[in-house]
Amino acid sequence: MDRILILSFQQSSGKSTLALQLVNAYRQRGWGTILMDYCADQQALEWLEEGKWQQGGGVTTPAVRGVSAVLGGDMLSRVWAEEVSDSDMVVIDTSLRLEQARLDYLLRQVSSVLLPVDVSALDLEQFEQYFSELIKRIRMVK
Repeated sequence: MDRILILSFQQSSGKSTLALQLVNAYRQRGWGTILMDYCADQQALEWLEEGKWQQGGGVTTPAVRGVSAVLGGDMLSRVWAEEVSDSDMVVIDTSLRLEQARLDYLLRQVSSVLLPVDVSALDLEQFEQYFSELIKRIRMVK
């Protein structure tokens, strides 16, 4: 099972859009896919339920299961145990202000981290600091 975590330090960087594009691509390949939404607005799950994101594929492609993960920190392991165990792919859309405990937990669970960046609004110093902190967290929890 692959698990992809999508993080960003910028507002409107396209995290939810990227998450939906990924789950659609995996769905078209026939993979059992879960979209976990850690954002307070639950935008990715809303779009998933409306079906606006789906492109291509046929009736034989599996559905993408959406999971709202806006729960207390003590519920994270339960969400993972109950929702993730039987899937081929998990895509995780995160909040801009994800708490450190949640981030650490998720970093231990994933195989890849995607960091979308809006280069038109890029502050290089801010990006460098965020990226350095992220690398330190990954090394610490792995």
